[in-house]
Amino acid sequence: MMKLKISAITLMSVLISGAAYAEELTVEGSGITRDIACSSNDIGIYGAKNIIKLTGKCDDIVIHGTNHQVTFEEADDVSVSGSDNKVTGGRVKDLSVDVANHEVTATLRSNDNDRAELEVSGAQNVVNVTLESDTKIEVGGVGHKINWSVASGVKDPAISIYGADHEVKKAN
Repeated sequence: MMKLKISAITLMSVLISGAAYAEELTVEGSGITRDIACSSNDIGIYGAKNIIKLTGKCDDIVIHGTNHQVTFEEADDVSVSGSDNKVTGGRVKDLSVDVANHEVTATLRSNDNDRAELEVSGAQNVVNVTLESDTKIEVGGVGHKINWSVASGVKDPAISIYGADHEVKKAN
């Protein structure tokens, strides 16, 4: 009898912990236009040519595919991969841009004592960022254009560059 209660409790805790993963909202397809109000949930955008407007605070945003147009107000982490995506955002702690030909604009700001981070790899990505906290920028691959500026009182970022033909410059 006791084993049955332990099993039921174990099952209940597994179901409850699994419910946390159910909070991810996925937009998958082609040519979808949608406004989404985030409430500290994860968002996944996949496919092609989707136009997505995210309002509020999202946890993690994953944008994968081609020719998406995405706007967001705030997120903990934004990851852009695929090709030819245009992402315009507000504040984000960590931003990752990979593969090719993306245009990304955002404000990097850490939520705590950690550094905000920007990682760019692949080829021919254009990234424009305003830094509102201590930030680490890492650029690899080929032919990226990174334009960064700092808010008043914020020090210049730590920058690591590898690969070839990058243009990484302070905009202000």
